[in-house]
Amino acid sequence: MKNQVIEVLNKAHGAKVIEYWKKRGVDTGNKKGDCTKDDCSEYRFYGVINNCFECYGAGDVEGARAEIIQLPEERTFPRVMMVWDNLYAEGAKRVVFAFKNGLYISWCYAETLEDSETETATTTWRYAKEIDEPKAIELTVNQLLEKTSEIKKIFGLGESDELVIKI
Repeated sequence: MKNQVIEVLNKAHGAKVIEYWKKRGVDTGNKKGDCTKDDCSEYRFYGVINNCFECYGAGDVEGARAEIIQLPEERTFPRVMMVWDNLYAEGAKRVVFAFKNGLYISWCYAETLEDSETETATTTWRYAKEIDEPKAIELTVNQLLEKTSEIKKIFGLGESDELVIKI
């Protein structure tokens, strides 16, 4: 396991950090996550350094060159996910509103949150995965023009080849 720690902000956050490490198979011992930034505790970085889980001080983290990571954001229901029942199926896009007893529960045919407002029939699925949200990048024309040599390389153009960008 990589050298990684999470800075605990307060006691409620600390409990979530301990749970995070437990879910990853880390033996957290009797740690509760109660040394926090709010309490000005020096030993508020909980994680694994050199395969040892502990609450570490900033000097320990820096000395070990450990990565300080953020507690992953908890995803809430309902949300749109890809769901399927057998390992060879492609899956379907559905609005999942719960995970219970090892199954994902969704509205039968709702593919968007808007669709789910009128759907009443439900179904369960064995497997689900998150759908990556499309990313949008905004560039100014000047930023785009500054990258022309890199764009030429992507398209296999030589330095003497002309690149025309139409807007």
